[in-house]
Parts: sequence; structure tokens; C-alpha cells
Amino acid sequence: MTDTPPTNEKRTKVRTLRVVDDIWEPYKAVCKRDNTDATNDLLTHVGRRILTSGTPEEIERYKAGVAQQQERRSRVIGAHKKSADD
Repeated sequence: MTDTPPTNEKRTKVRTLRVVDDIWEPYKAVCKRDNTDATNDLLTHVGRRILTSGTPEEIERYKAGVAQQQERRSRVIGAHKKSADD
């Protein structure tokens, strides 16, 4: 048996969202026209909800999460650029 780190240490957890195709496909098309994707659009909405209705503690946790997510994305983007340069 190999020791693997918990998922949240290496990668962002995948969340399940159930949406019928007749909602999801038009939503993806709208996001594409708006030059975004579903993930970024949903994260923007989640952030607005927290900033509007969250407690001070929830807002601080959200801000910490945004910083963590940006750091993770910069590592992934940096890794992709490094691989492309090889």
C-alpha cells in the first residue's frame, strides 16, 4: 500500500453539481460568449454570495481560500509553461 497525501493537499477537491443538459448546455454557451467558463462563473457567483451574506469569519475564510486557489493555479500554470518550454 502506498501512502498518498489527502486530495486537498495536492489538488482542489472536485465537487458534484447535478444539472440537466437543457440547463447546462445553454449555460456553457452563455459563458463562452462572455469569455469565461462555467467554473470561473460559478466561483464568481459563490464569492459574491459569501461577500454579500457571509459572516465576518466566513468572509475571511473565503479570502484565504481565494489566495490559496490563486497560488495553486499559479503553480499549475507555471508547471504547464515549464513543460512547454522543454
